[in-house]
Amino acid sequence: MSEYTKGEWEINKHDLNRWAIFEKGSLLSRIIAEVNTGESYFTDITPEEGKANASLIAQSPKLLKACEMLANCGVVEDGRVVERIMPSSSDILYAHELLGE
Repeated sequence: MSEYTKGEWEINKHDLNRWAIFEKGSLLSRIIAEVNTGESYFTDITPEEGKANASLIAQSPKLLKACEMLANCGVVEDGRVVERIMPSSSDILYAHELLGE
């Protein structure tokens, strides 16, 4: 996987038509992506859907980390799981924490 912007991401309304996804604490100076707000007549998505889309993208680093933790719970060879490694309670709690549950 190519390198991506590490750290926590957050969203802020960039202007009437765009949510900006940026590094937490960067004051919009490092915009990672922009998503339609749904408040423009140029789109058929709702404002709620636009914000939800931006929020989902902003959670990508946490989702990736949770997926990596899950992938580390087994050994795969030739497309088959050859060994299952039970995650520890602390790993499960950490994954839930990452996902905000």
